[in-house]
Amino acid sequence: MTQNLTLSQNKEYRSWVKELKQRYLSAHLKASADANRTLLEYYWSLGRDIADKQYANTYGSKFYETLSHDFEV
Repeated sequence: MTQNLTLSQNKEYRSWVKELKQRYLSAHLKASADANRTLLEYYWSLGRDIADKQYANTYGSKFYETLSHDFEV
């Protein structure tokens, strides 16, 4: 137990742990941003695809209702 207490008081060790935490948070933020960007790109392309298909569907065709039902995961 004494060794752990001594290690946690070591400035070099504390600095290293702080750096590890920063690297983890940075990687986590980057991964989140990448995931959000990918999803946003997907949603834009989905909207574009739906708009392209919509022209062929007339009022009352239940296009959105059918797509919504068929798209359930």
